[in-house]
Amino acid sequence: MVLEIKQEPKLTQQLLLTPQLQLAIKLLQLNRLELENAIREELNQNPLLEEEPKEEEVLWESLSGWGKGGSRKKDPFEEGKPWEEEVRGKLGLREHLLWQLRMSFLDEEGMRIGDFLIGNLDEDGYLRISVEEASEVLGVSVEKVKEVLEVIQTFDPPGIGARDLKECLLIQLRQKEGIEPLFIRIVEEGFEEILKGNLNILSSRFNVSKEKLQELLKLLKTLETKPGREFFEVSTLYVIPDLIIYKKDDNYEVILNDEGLPRLRINREYLRQFQDKEDHSLKSYLKQKLKEAQWFLRGLEQRQKTLEKIGKSIVKFQRDFLEKGIQYLKPLVLKDVALDTGLHESTVSRAIAGKYALTPQGLFELKFFFSSKVGDGLVEMSSRQVKKLIEDLIAQENPSSPLSDQEIAKILKHNYGLSIARRTVTKYREALGIPSSKERRREL
Repeated sequence: MVLEIKQEPKLTQQLLLTPQLQLAIKLLQLNRLELENAIREELNQNPLLEEEPKEEEVLWESLSGWGKGGSRKKDPFEEGKPWEEEVRGKLGLREHLLWQLRMSFLDEEGMRIGDFLIGNLDEDGYLRISVEEASEVLGVSVEKVKEVLEVIQTFDPPGIGARDLKECLLIQLRQKEGIEPLFIRIVEEGFEEILKGNLNILSSRFNVSKEKLQELLKLLKTLETKPGREFFEVSTLYVIPDLIIYKKDDNYEVILNDEGLPRLRINREYLRQFQDKEDHSLKSYLKQKLKEAQWFLRGLEQRQKTLEKIGKSIVKFQRDFLEKGIQYLKPLVLKDVALDTGLHESTVSRAIAGKYALTPQGLFELKFFFSSKVGDGLVEMSSRQVKKLIEDLIAQENPSSPLSDQEIAKILKHNYGLSIARRTVTKYREALGIPSSKERRREL
């Protein structure tokens, strides 16, 4: 048998990404901080790009109607404080708590009180206004303020909303599992002696051994004395929003946050200086650099148009959320935005990855606005809403008789009209890191 080798032409289809397209995709995937670094790197390596002179303008003057109800809130940008620091610091803690507040299903008055109390927390997470003062300012009963404060004190980070160190430690102790009731009683009634280290007095007063008291002291040392600390550490990574969504009159506007980014243009003067030179290698070099500069500028423009399209589409689908909060977040998938904008799903996916939007409801990752649809009846919710409902039901259950997944599914159907299968409850419960009812059961 003779093997014969010969060549035959064959037609195949192959997708080749041009350098321009590769660059456009790369720029689209970058978040705000990465984009700034990429722009400065391109400025340094391409002599045909230059930074436009900065104009004397204040971005935030145009944001009339910021916040709910169309009234513009006084903000840190007007105080001369670097706004990146505000996003990293106070906004980080405040928005983290407001997120939980809007998930708590308080009534409208409760939400207003909660917003006020959160706004009166200091950097360490302590409430620096009395419930009586809050009651007087808000025109509500002291009991109502206390009720909302108790809700806030269940939020993360543990110990938040305490009025003093003693309350801060007690909040954390009560949230821990397996804590002896005696330990809580000692902190409640003997905190001054704990601070003074009077173990003899405590031992006699509570009829407890010094070894047991040492165990309590060791436990207290593991608790956080400044719950807000993690949001104000210098090492905390801060986020700069890529999009800003604000209310103007009855509509929501979407703008790309390019504040602080170098504005680029072609360096025509540099090009003129060398275009008449006879050096062919230099001409070839400049021609290539001009092409790369034009690609880069087009890539930036395309990135801006794509993000603005997606931002406007999110506003279109999630307007109720922007107006009223987390309870009104609608199910939304990539395909919905892709169809609405005319973009490919993969483009939408690349564009939202790692990017954030500053909205009247707070600072959110763009992925936050996308969640699957849950429910096969007349009522449908986003998966985020359902997870929160499950989490709340379990938090309120009787520890000695915890709810099974089937019981949770029945409650969701009866109380919220939401039809979901037991296995869906199980999936969401496990995603939340919550043990099964058997594992949660404990004797009181």
